Amino acid sequence: MTDLLKIKNFRLFFLAEIISAFGVGISTVGANWYLIDKTNDSQLLGIMLALNVLSGFLASPIIGGLADKYNRRNIILITYLLQVILYLLIVIALVMIGFETYLVIGFAIVNGIGWTTYMATSRSLVKQILKPDQYTDANSLLEISLQTGMFIAGGLSGILYK
Repeated sequence: MTDLLKIKNFRLFFLAEIISAFGVGISTVGANWYLIDKTNDSQLLGIMLALNVLSGFLASPIIGGLADKYNRRNIILITYLLQVILYLLIVIALVMIGFETYLVIGFAIVNGIGWTTYMATSRSLVKQILKPDQYTDANSLLEISLQTGMFIAGGLSGILYK
């Protein structure tokens, strides 16, 4: 399994997966803490989390088609670029006008669509990088990297938030 990390493109992808999971994890957990801190409304938190999942679910047929039709690496890069721009706009709006529920809901929707795009496209990218007999080990390593990034983000976001 670790032989896969000797393949440069897969090794870079593996490291990018950890960074990606960390970024998504820290922003999602941070947004959850922020929403609870500002509203103390667990129902609103549930709505935000549901919209995160629902937006990705509704976008998935389109995303799947894009991942099959266009360069997967470019889709991932463009998705992250768009997410960063939209996240920055949301943060700027939060700083300039203060807390507004619709901004946090907007974050959840952007996050849900972005995460779904990344997951669908990145798992297809494995097929471009590796041979079929390497897919199982590769997906196992990618799941480890995903969980590692999320785990670190979960712990660190609580510390950084306060």
